[in-house]
Amino acid sequence: MRRLKEAAVESAFKAVRELEERLGPVSAAVVGSYARGDFNQWSDLDVLVVSPNFVGNPLERFEQFVEVSKKVSMHRNNIFDAFGVSPSATA
Repeated sequence: MRRLKEAAVESAFKAVRELEERLGPVSAAVVGSYARGDFNQWSDLDVLVVSPNFVGNPLERFEQFVEVSKKVSMHRNNIFDAFGVSPSATA
Protein backbone atom coordinates (compact mmCIF):
# COMPACT_ATOMS: atom_id res chain seq x y z
CA MET A 1 0.00 0.00 0.00
CA ARG A 2 2.91 2.35 0.58
CA ARG A 3 3.85 2.28 -3.12
CA LEU A 4 0.25 2.95 -4.06
CA LYS A 5 0.15 6.01 -1.82
CA GLU A 6 3.51 7.27 -3.09
CA ALA A 7 2.36 6.91 -6.70
CA ALA A 8 -0.89 8.73 -5.94
CA VAL A 9 0.87 11.60 -4.18
CA GLU A 10 3.38 11.93 -7.03
CA SER A 11 0.53 12.00 -9.54
CA ALA A 12 -1.31 14.66 -7.57
CA PHE A 13 1.84 16.77 -7.36
CA LYS A 14 2.37 16.57 -11.12
CA ALA A 15 -1.25 17.46 -11.80
CA VAL A 16 -1.16 20.47 -9.50
CA ARG A 17 2.06 21.70 -11.12
CA GLU A 18 0.44 21.40 -14.55
CA LEU A 19 -2.60 23.31 -13.31
CA GLU A 20 -0.32 26.04 -11.97
CA GLU A 21 1.19 26.40 -15.44
CA ARG A 22 -2.30 26.88 -16.87
CA LEU A 23 -3.93 28.93 -14.12
CA GLY A 24 -1.18 30.56 -12.10
CA PRO A 25 -0.82 29.92 -8.37
CA VAL A 26 -3.22 27.39 -6.86
CA SER A 27 -3.79 25.85 -3.45
CA ALA A 28 -4.40 22.12 -3.38
CA ALA A 29 -5.18 19.43 -0.83
CA VAL A 30 -5.67 15.70 -1.03
CA VAL A 31 -9.04 14.83 0.50
CA GLY A 32 -11.04 11.66 0.98
CA SER A 33 -9.66 8.21 1.66
CA TYR A 34 -6.05 9.09 0.82
CA ALA A 35 -6.12 11.99 3.27
CA ARG A 36 -7.73 9.84 5.96
CA GLY A 37 -5.35 6.96 5.35
CA ASP A 38 -8.09 4.39 4.76
CA PHE A 39 -7.59 4.05 0.98
CA ASN A 40 -7.30 0.72 -0.80
CA GLN A 41 -6.28 -0.46 -4.26
CA TRP A 42 -9.69 0.54 -5.64
CA SER A 43 -9.70 4.06 -4.21
CA ASP A 44 -9.49 7.06 -6.47
CA LEU A 45 -7.42 10.13 -5.69
CA ASP A 46 -9.52 13.11 -4.59
CA VAL A 47 -7.93 16.55 -4.83
CA LEU A 48 -9.42 19.92 -3.91
CA VAL A 49 -7.89 22.77 -5.92
CA VAL A 50 -8.54 26.45 -5.19
CA SER A 51 -7.70 29.17 -7.71
CA PRO A 52 -9.11 32.62 -8.38
CA ASN A 53 -8.57 31.89 -12.09
CA PHE A 54 -11.10 29.09 -12.43
CA VAL A 55 -13.89 29.95 -14.83
CA GLY A 56 -17.02 28.16 -15.89
CA ASN A 57 -19.31 25.77 -14.13
CA PRO A 58 -18.15 22.74 -12.12
CA LEU A 59 -18.32 20.46 -15.17
CA GLU A 60 -16.14 22.81 -17.23
CA ARG A 61 -13.62 23.02 -14.39
CA PHE A 62 -13.61 19.22 -14.08
CA GLU A 63 -12.85 18.95 -17.81
CA GLN A 64 -9.66 20.96 -17.18
CA PHE A 65 -8.62 18.29 -14.69
CA VAL A 66 -9.36 15.53 -17.18
CA GLU A 67 -7.01 17.19 -19.67
CA VAL A 68 -4.32 17.53 -17.01
CA SER A 69 -4.70 13.94 -15.81
CA LYS A 70 -4.20 12.65 -19.34
CA LYS A 71 -1.11 14.80 -19.78
CA VAL A 72 0.59 13.73 -16.56
CA SER A 73 -0.47 10.06 -16.75
CA MET A 74 -2.20 9.86 -13.41
CA HIS A 75 -1.73 6.70 -11.38
CA ARG A 76 -3.76 3.55 -12.07
CA ASN A 77 -5.43 4.31 -15.38
CA ASN A 78 -6.14 7.98 -14.69
CA ILE A 79 -8.44 7.47 -11.71
CA PHE A 80 -8.54 11.03 -10.47
CA ASP A 81 -11.36 13.10 -9.01
CA ALA A 82 -10.68 16.78 -8.62
CA PHE A 83 -12.80 19.60 -7.37
CA GLY A 84 -11.93 23.07 -8.60
CA VAL A 85 -13.28 26.06 -6.74
CA SER A 86 -12.57 29.77 -6.53
CA PRO A 87 -11.63 31.35 -3.19
CA SER A 88 -15.03 33.03 -2.92
CA ALA A 89 -16.68 29.60 -3.01
CA THR A 90 -14.70 28.48 0.04
CA ALA A 91 -15.66 31.42 2.25
